[in-house]
Amino acid sequence: FNALGGGAALVSPVAGTTRDYLSRPLALGGVAVELIDTAGWSAAGSAIEEQAQQLGAEQAARADVVVWCDEDGAFAPEDEARLRATGAAVLKVRTKCDVASGGREPPEGTACSTRRPGGLDALRGALEEAVAARVRPPLAPSQSRCRHHAAACLD
Repeated sequence: FNALGGGAALVSPVAGTTRDYLSRPLALGGVAVELIDTAGWSAAGSAIEEQAQQLGAEQAARADVVVWCDEDGAFAPEDEARLRATGAAVLKVRTKCDVASGGREPPEGTACSTRRPGGLDALRGALEEAVAARVRPPLAPSQSRCRHHAAACLD
């Protein structure tokens, strides 16, 4: 979030750091988007954590594209089903790809690193593709009703 959008989100390896969601405008391939950082999914251990999970779920339900980040690339099928149920395109992202994988099979997802020069290039490219696939024209010119109203406004 910080590297892509120039945000100032608190960063910590401790679960539960992000509670509210943060928002930043971002241009991707000439398209203006709103980048939103929410709490990661986890079991809520308190009323505050439960609210953070609810806020995150509400934002995911409104999203056109969900960027699903995981350090290990261990994307659980039940979580994927939950995300896909929102109707959003889901982009899986392996963060911290500059850290050694210990000889394991390369996990799935777009790899990125905020510490390596050019480490966000693949992520930015994948995001641009996902956003471009979801962009719809503001006026559907093939619909006669819309064309009629547009023509009336111009007249």
